[in-house]
Parts: sequence; structure tokens; C-alpha cells
Amino acid sequence: MRSAAKPEPAAEPERAAELEPRSKSEREPERADADPSPPLRNYRLLVSYEGSAYHGWQFQPGLSTVQGEIERALFAITGQAVRVAGAGRTDAGVHAIGQVATFRLATRVPEERLRPALNKHLPRSIHIRAAGEAPARFAARFSATWRRYRYLLAREPSPFLRGRAWVPRSWPDAALMSAAVTVLPGEHECGAFTTQREGPYGCLVHEARWEEWDGGLAFVIRSNRFLYQMVRVILGTCVEIGRGRMAPGAMEAILASGDRRQAGPLAPAAGLYFLDVGYEPPWPGGDDPSEPERLGGPGNRVQWKGSAGTVDGSCPGCDEEAARPRGGLETDRQGRCDVSK
Repeated sequence: MRSAAKPEPAAEPERAAELEPRSKSEREPERADADPSPPLRNYRLLVSYEGSAYHGWQFQPGLSTVQGEIERALFAITGQAVRVAGAGRTDAGVHAIGQVATFRLATRVPEERLRPALNKHLPRSIHIRAAGEAPARFAARFSATWRRYRYLLAREPSPFLRGRAWVPRSWPDAALMSAAVTVLPGEHECGAFTTQREGPYGCLVHEARWEEWDGGLAFVIRSNRFLYQMVRVILGTCVEIGRGRMAPGAMEAILASGDRRQAGPLAPAAGLYFLDVGYEPPWPGGDDPSEPERLGGPGNRVQWKGSAGTVDGSCPGCDEEAARPRGGLETDRQGRCDVSK
């Protein structure tokens, strides 16, 4: 006959406690402790774009804009609706090499992954060159101390330059145009160079000069602020002087008049580039307003021959007829300092 099975020994008190089901709070720690919400941080971007396909920088309902594309990419990455602010609002057809933008976001996306993630979701005509967390008080627009633009004139049409430079019907005299812009540096009321209906019109222009590149001429201007269409009106006035249609000393008289009707025609948008922005301290590091910016990307390789020396670059442009401003854009005309034209 088999002996009866012996009863299992009682579990030791410590072991018994381990086997007991844990309370819900023990099994599932408070989410705030295990998975805290990320803090709201300030981020900044260095952006380049080929602007032919866009109705400018600034968001406009129902239209394709650079700001809108970046905000759409941020939503795809984070699921959050984010408002992006730029250092300058470029018009339809205007390009950028060094636009700066800022936004606030609470995300767990690592800082080093933000740039590649954005570029993955952006059209190829927009590229994020740098991205990272910024000081809490940094603002792309209001922290800027200057902005710089370059406008390209090309001697001959080229399919590789279409939409990226202006080819005038008759070539202007470079010496006359160079002499004309010598009156621009300094603090001036620049109402003659804008269709902006209301002031303030004051601008502190740090530099204005013409320089050569292999395909033609380039105009560079740096100022603390730009009025609506200011660069393009100055450019159109320069070309009229260079063609002999305006007197060599006309620029000074036009500037003093404050009358838009005295200035030359509006130059096409396609030749204008938002080159870079100045901050203190510089961002990205190494900003030097005396050094011409390297223009990378596809296109003809050129040499910029400016006062600061010669560097390799990339030339963009088009013929006069194809470069006429794209319609349908009404940007800010109320004197905001980041309006770039």
C-alpha cells in the first residue's frame, strides 16, 4: 500500500510575501515618474531652399510655402502642430542659403536626430543645414542684428540657371552701378525703395556693393532690416542707372526724396537670395559679415570675386521673361523688420 503524500511545506514568510500579487501602484508606477512629459524647449534651424515652387516663406492657407512645409514636417515627426518663425519673410520665387527659423516644442526626439528627420519629410527643394536647441530667449527674427541678401545678374540665359538669376535685355555698366550704391551704407529713411504704405522706413545699411562672378554680376547688401521689396527696387534702380536711363547721381536724390515713384522698376524675384543672418553670439558659429557665403548644391560652379577674396560657389539664374515675379502673394507691408524683398 502506498503511503499518503506528504503536505507541501509552508512557504517562508519572506518568500510568501514575494509570491503575493503586488498592488496596482507597485505593478505600474505612476506615469509621471516612469515617463515624464518632456519639457518645452526652444529650437532653431538653418534652412536653405530653392524658392521657385513656393509662394514665399510665410504660411498662407491653401498655398505652398516654405514655412508651411517645415511645419508639416514637424507634425509628421512629432504629431504636434508647431508654429515656426523665420528671420526673414522672402517673397514668391526668392531663394535662401541661410534662413534661420525658431520654434518651441516638447518632444523626445533626440536633438541630433531632428535634422535628418526633418530632411526626410521635406521636399528636396528645402534642406535643413543645421538644427539644435537654442537659448530660451533666442528668436530668429528679434535676436537678429543684421540680414544679408545677394542678387544675381547673368549675362546669358541658361537652362541650369532658369528661375535663379535675372538676365537683363541689355547689359548694364558695372562701374556706374558700383558708384550708385556707395550712397546706401549708413542710417537712412528708405521709403523710396518700397511700396510699403506705412513706416517706419528707417534702415541701418552696413554694406552695399557689386561684385563679379563667372556668369555676370552680383549685388550684396547687408542691413539691420529690410522693407517690403526693398532689395528688388534698389536693384531695378541700379540697372536703370547702369543702362544710362537714369543719371549717375540719381540714387542719392531718390534716397533723399522718399518717393517710390522716383526709383526704378521692381527687379524679378528669381535673382534674389536670402544669404545669411547675424546674431550675437554668432549662430551657427563663425559668422563673419566680411566673408562671402559658399553657395552649395547643383548648378554651375562659379567664383565669387568680392572684396573679401574669392571662394567657390554655385550660380543660379534665368532669362528676363521667365523671371517675372510670381503672382498671388501679399506679404506684410506694415514695416516689420523681417520683411525681405
